[in-house]
Amino acid sequence: MPKKRVKKGSKRGIKYHITHKSRLTSLLAIKILLAFLCFGLGIIAYFFINGIFNQVISLILSFVVAIVLYLFLFLRVLNQFKFQ
Repeated sequence: MPKKRVKKGSKRGIKYHITHKSRLTSLLAIKILLAFLCFGLGIIAYFFINGIFNQVISLILSFVVAIVLYLFLFLRVLNQFKFQ
């Protein structure tokens, strides 16, 4: 079967959504900032927790939570774009 050709003025794809759907991109920016805030809180906890073992655990947990939060939220926003 031949592939469908997409017209130049088509309203599909991530480029269209980034340039024309500002609400979605602002949501993406807010979600990315949330992930970095979570990581920052983990770094702050690192300095206020006593003991090297507890500091290492808090640092690792902040990395893991920030990465998981970032990936989950970012992939959810990308799902809204519906790549075709």
